[in-house]
Amino acid sequence: MHTTRGSVYRDIGFSEQESRDLELRGFLAVKISQFIRNNNLTQQKAADFFGIHRPKISDIMRGELAGISADYMMKLLLMTGGKLDVKFRQPTMAKARKLIKDSMAA
Repeated sequence: MHTTRGSVYRDIGFSEQESRDLELRGFLAVKISQFIRNNNLTQQKAADFFGIHRPKISDIMRGELAGISADYMMKLLLMTGGKLDVKFRQPTMAKARKLIKDSMAA
């Protein structure tokens, strides 16, 4: 059994930036799916509510997020009337410099 020490995406080889993007998009997709399920919407009714095509709803609900940006999903979530809270933890200068150095080396 493998225990992750942070991000499962980092553990399987994605860069720090890719990992954070995948985690954010996954989180947003889960919240959209929860809204749809909590309101007993069919995929078609959800598509009508959001003003998008049903296959896009299907992709989000199945976690097939290639080509679906975090920005796009945030806009969908905000259409629900809910509140999206965003937090950012400032890194230490040493950590920021290491991340910059590592990204330049890649």
